[in-house]
Amino acid sequence: MFLTCADSRIVPNVITASGPGDLFTVRNIGNLVPDPRSCDDLSVHAGVQYAVEHLAVPAVMVCGHSGCGAMTALLGGPADDPIGQWLRWGEPSLAALRAGHPLAAHAAADGRSEVDQLAMVNVAVQLEALRRLPVVERSGVQLVGLFFDIPSGTLLMLDEAGERFDPLPGRSTVLAAP
Repeated sequence: MFLTCADSRIVPNVITASGPGDLFTVRNIGNLVPDPRSCDDLSVHAGVQYAVEHLAVPAVMVCGHSGCGAMTALLGGPADDPIGQWLRWGEPSLAALRAGHPLAAHAAADGRSEVDQLAMVNVAVQLEALRRLPVVERSGVQLVGLFFDIPSGTLLMLDEAGERFDPLPGRSTVLAAP
């Protein structure tokens, strides 16, 4: 399963070099996983449950990306509109960034913008949200964090400690740079 942002620059089959039918993809603004205890929109949870229980996927991947508009909006402050209401599910990511999440420190040391730092932290925070879902807890499905750097076409994977993104072994660039 591939959970990613609705941004049209993210083309899951291209960045994962997968074919038709290889990925069960769920997309939303900011690749967010709402808290099921306080959310009426259970579409993400239904997608995860279907992928795990009915498709028996071996892994659920959360993929963030550079220059994310949702992360830009989160940094800009709350908005009282439907987008702002949806982005409240990203507030734990913003809080983690401001609290000094180690992923943000590594991203800053690599020269990444604040938006990209937040996008990377967001991947880690959404993985934690997935870990708390009963279907994920029961299944033992592997959770994987990814970050796609749009300008370079590089796909990065979150390390085991959840502290930094590194190029995928043997395959750091998946697309030719524009």
